[in-house]
Amino acid sequence: MTATSQHVCTFRLDGHLYGFDLAMVREVHPPAPWVVVPKAPPEVHGLVNLRGRIHLILDLRQMLNLKSLAPSADHLFILFREVAGESFGIVVDAIGEILSIDGKDLEWKETERNPKSSKLIDGVLTHGEEILTLLRANALLGALSHNRVKQGAGS
Repeated sequence: MTATSQHVCTFRLDGHLYGFDLAMVREVHPPAPWVVVPKAPPEVHGLVNLRGRIHLILDLRQMLNLKSLAPSADHLFILFREVAGESFGIVVDAIGEILSIDGKDLEWKETERNPKSSKLIDGVLTHGEEILTLLRANALLGALSHNRVKQGAGS
């Protein structure tokens, strides 16, 4: 690996290929029952207790302007390390492979399906015949707070 390369944990969401820097991912977990948080922003699925630790579970679909779905037994949770934010994760459709990518191959492209999420996107690159969109795990909680502030300002 070169100094500009990184390992990426890929996953599927609404038929699209996404990935996070593997250093941000703590674990992948099957879905568990969660508690809905009253008056939470739409990007929040709820809270889940995994091995005695409470995690905030975000709806990444909502954050990326994709069709929102309630998690089912077919979905998985990606839980992040503390460096990305304390005790939180997202729901994904499926986990892909771990890739080693060269940062020089990464480019920024505005995507029509993700206009409000540009702060979440690190860049895109071609993987086979697909586009892999790399996301910033450490920007997820900040994007949630930003959306909540925007919603509150308009009320």
